[in-house]
Amino acid sequence: MNRKNRITALITALLLITVMLLPSCTAEKEQPEGISKKALAEKIENKTQAYMTDLMDSQSSFTNNDKIAKHLMNWAESKGIRVKEDDGIVVMNVDGSENYKNVPPTVIVCSYDDHYLEGSFSQLVLTLYAVKNNEDTGRLTALFVPESGNVFSSSDKLKKKYFKKGSRVFCLSGNESAIVSEITGGVSRYEFTNSPGTTRPKNNTAYKITIRGISSSHIDNKINSKINPIMELNTLLANLKKSNIDFEIVSFKGGRKDMLYPGSCSLVITVDEDREAAFAGRINRRIESFDKRKQLVDENAEYTYSKVSLPSRCFSQKDSSSLVGFVYTLLEDEYRRDEETDTLLAVCDVSYIRAANGKIRIGSAACSIDDETLSEIDDAEETLCGLSGYKYRKTASVPSWAADPENGFSDQVKKAYDSYTGKSLKIKSSVSPSNASYVSKLTDKCDILAMTVSPSTMTDLTGTVMQFLIDSNKSE
Repeated sequence: MNRKNRITALITALLLITVMLLPSCTAEKEQPEGISKKALAEKIENKTQAYMTDLMDSQSSFTNNDKIAKHLMNWAESKGIRVKEDDGIVVMNVDGSENYKNVPPTVIVCSYDDHYLEGSFSQLVLTLYAVKNNEDTGRLTALFVPESGNVFSSSDKLKKKYFKKGSRVFCLSGNESAIVSEITGGVSRYEFTNSPGTTRPKNNTAYKITIRGISSSHIDNKINSKINPIMELNTLLANLKKSNIDFEIVSFKGGRKDMLYPGSCSLVITVDEDREAAFAGRINRRIESFDKRKQLVDENAEYTYSKVSLPSRCFSQKDSSSLVGFVYTLLEDEYRRDEETDTLLAVCDVSYIRAANGKIRIGSAACSIDDETLSEIDDAEETLCGLSGYKYRKTASVPSWAADPENGFSDQVKKAYDSYTGKSLKIKSSVSPSNASYVSKLTDKCDILAMTVSPSTMTDLTGTVMQFLIDSNKSE
């Protein structure tokens, strides 16, 4: 082969190699810039577990929200993140990376609750990860909002200045029922009171009955599978009455004045010593049934009873029976469901009781994604009080919230979830209230999505948020 032919053959070979390499080069360019998805997943897994361990190790010091806020402030300062406190809300800000300067800002509104610590850590971890690992994201603001018993006293302090026009807002809370929502429920809180007085006991033995160890999580879509210890002990009393076992209530105490499931309840009653055997048989059967049910919902729950000293005063048998009848008729569990779409519309929960020393105070809450249904429950509870001689008071309300279905935000998040996990994300309505309702009152210029984060979904949802942030410059 002469020199001219050799040069022609060499050029042809080089062109052929170039053409063969073009698909792989193009494919490489189509991969997201920066960290690979596999490396991202490994990073999220390792770092979220480290953040969770740090929070768990500090849990004993989190005796109130101020101490949690101080921990968050110290964490941010140690990481070189801009941080401040604004009316009790911890604010962290990070700038966007070079390739994301024109991307709309993202805001994460992360609630935490000193009454429900175990349900606060997962969304705290997600938010801390997003703030610290912003190499491939746009501007990010994290607002850590303290709550006590999910009553939204601090969400009302959120300020408009943090929600710039065009911002994408993730409203995070923690719960066992992990849901990503475009609709969250409104809430009515009630208090029912009565003062029947006390009398000397007619019976001659007394017992203390206790249920404890139940998770005090937010009232949510799983309400029918939860054990309410107040209603459980009230059912015991109704069964005693049905079995002709007379009793007198000395005290009936459970739950707290908040919007969480009651985690415990204790009851002291008197019983005639001639009916002790019948009483023991009845309560032992209740405990046996309880122990079977708790395996499915609250394995750490305990149902116990023991004999105690006879008190000097108690409610009369008549007033004791009246109290049991009133609690028995209060609205509880699922209230309404749309059978066609299988959408839970409203739930009710008896959240606390304080009955002792001649005074009765009972708290309840109703959650609904439908405002008309919530008003219907308001009327029903007030009517029930009127018929039973109890005073009715609506103590607080939280507005419902619905996202603009045309904003496309949820579609982007679903795409990010699918990309990161390989699974499909289903957007559901949540009867639980959300601070999204407070954000939407401040502005209608932002896209909002509500998320409840659980330990089992923490890494997937962290990855989803990060994938969304990484992908957010592709349409710019």
